Amino acid sequence: MKTGRNKGMGVLGLALLVGLGGCKRGETIEKPSREEAGGEARAQESVGAAIFGTGVLAHDRSLVVAFERAGVIQGLTVDVGDTVAEGQVLATLDDADAKTELARERANRRGEQATLGRLRSDEDQVKLREEIARREAERSERLQKAGAIPEIENDRSQDAPRLVALDRRGVELQRGVILAKLAQAEAREAQASLWQRKTVLRASSAGRVVRRDTTAGSYTAPGSPVLVIAPAGSEVASLWVHESELPHVRAGASVQLTLRDRDRTRLQGRVRRVHLEADQRTHEVRVDVELAQLPATLVFGVRVDGQIERPGGGKP
Repeated sequence: MKTGRNKGMGVLGLALLVGLGGCKRGETIEKPSREEAGGEARAQESVGAAIFGTGVLAHDRSLVVAFERAGVIQGLTVDVGDTVAEGQVLATLDDADAKTELARERANRRGEQATLGRLRSDEDQVKLREEIARREAERSERLQKAGAIPEIENDRSQDAPRLVALDRRGVELQRGVILAKLAQAEAREAQASLWQRKTVLRASSAGRVVRRDTTAGSYTAPGSPVLVIAPAGSEVASLWVHESELPHVRAGASVQLTLRDRDRTRLQGRVRRVHLEADQRTHEVRVDVELAQLPATLVFGVRVDGQIERPGGGKP
């Protein structure tokens, strides 16, 4: 007969189990006690050749989702239990300052482009002056040789192309300076655009939200967790079996699962991973079972019973 203390411990264990729901690789999943499993567990252990285990629906890996910049969270579009697609918007930051910065840098870039456009007009004028001065120098030299003009006048005509060439070099130097400023303005605009885009947090892969660490209106720092997502394919049934059965549990073995939900949903699976560290108190080992199909309603933390195929033909 169970005592009141044993009942209290059973309820506490179940609450901890449901609260955890799933874990990242390397974390410990709270397992149900033998007392919680009750007579049903002991009865099933002795049935046929299958290896019996009990545990919960969980996930064997997870992704922490965080912003790369600081800010105030403007909105969260998903909550715990929601499924998300790759690239889906999960949360946004207040981007008023980011938009202002981007507009300022865009205006600076356009200003440098306008300056470059005016300089191109000056370059065209200098080229025209160079051509006129060259032709005038050639004409003056012919006239001076023919004795039509004095030598001093020809000298002035020969100096004109050199003076215009100095103007051209000055324009070229200005062009280099303006191009450098334009490149800097373009880089600042690109950086501002990037930071503005980083006010939107998107899912890096499809999966299910298993934890939310903040709320709309809260301040978040770069890298601070906002959500935790279990990627698609990470869903497992984490069963606990007695360590004496460890030599008989092999990866890929067929597993028949029964959820302890209202409908007693039955699922099929295969052993994905056998953890080699046993619980020193209960002498049980955790076995992760890959699900062949997902239940219509997936809730991490739901209790599950499993019968693992034993080598030598024992079917669950």
